[in-house]
Amino acid sequence: MRHLLSAMGLHVATESDANNEAARLSKKNRLPAAKVVAASSTAELPLGDAAYAEAFRIGDTHRIVKPAGRESIELPPLAPGYYDIVSEDDEYACCRLIVTPSSCFMPDALKHGARRFGLSSHLYSLRDARDSGIGDFETLARFCETTAKLGGVLAGINPLHHMFPEDRKRVSPYQPSDRRFIDPIYIDIEAFGGSSAPQLRSLKHVDYAAAWQHKDAVLRKAFAAQGESSDFESFIARGGAALQSHAKFESRANPANQRYVMWLQWIADKQLAAAARARKAPVSPLASIATWRWVAPSMAAKRPKRPRSMRQPFRSERRPIRSPPMARSGTCRRSIR
Repeated sequence: MRHLLSAMGLHVATESDANNEAARLSKKNRLPAAKVVAASSTAELPLGDAAYAEAFRIGDTHRIVKPAGRESIELPPLAPGYYDIVSEDDEYACCRLIVTPSSCFMPDALKHGARRFGLSSHLYSLRDARDSGIGDFETLARFCETTAKLGGVLAGINPLHHMFPEDRKRVSPYQPSDRRFIDPIYIDIEAFGGSSAPQLRSLKHVDYAAAWQHKDAVLRKAFAAQGESSDFESFIARGGAALQSHAKFESRANPANQRYVMWLQWIADKQLAAAARARKAPVSPLASIATWRWVAPSMAAKRPKRPRSMRQPFRSERRPIRSPPMARSGTCRRSIR
């Protein structure tokens, strides 16, 4: 229990430390737990006590002194972001300050009346003639091409959060194992000499377990055959502690898999970057994926031009899919000519 509490940031090394933490947590905060204010504007923060003078700090940039007799302090104009207001005299008096912009982001073109459009779909439900029973990054590239040919400027897809490779029954992209990383099930295995799986592509529903088993076998062989790569080592260095922790968690049953897990992220990042940037139609996951922070500019090199025989678009068919829990959509048209 002590280790668990320590991981939560509580000081419980000794019984005295634990008692002090219990007292701190039970003491009532005089300040509101949080306050939302508009950026670049002033606001009042109620303190609930006017008896004496008191100094407050806002992060490391501002210091405000409240004279005796006042029950509030005036907050200075701040840039959008999150700040902590803490009393210098009472560590229990703290408030999370949320500073919001005046409006949502609006591209310059739209501000002046221009109109833009794009296509959106769940990537796992898209199909073409060479996938392995689930849409992959090559499918995404073709989706971007189709969008661009129609004049669209955006290709919207579902979150690509890392799911649970050891339990592919858990398929909802909104209940992932880790939102910071990409699910390797979307990797295009043809790039590693893997063959498509017609038996999976012909199924009525997406078989996540079978699709991952098929891809994992190909990817493990490719990983084993890979030699030294300075790009891969640089990717690991950029990923830092977050990537290392992710690899450890995903390899808890077999610690020897840690580099394989990181390699899958490297490949997924490269393929996603190539699909998004080389096809002139930016990809926009319909939820934030922090993995973008590790997409290096070198990964956005233009993809080699495919032979004409490989440029077929999506198959045109009416295909029911097995949607994730809480997002079931029944029979959906997910193919584009």
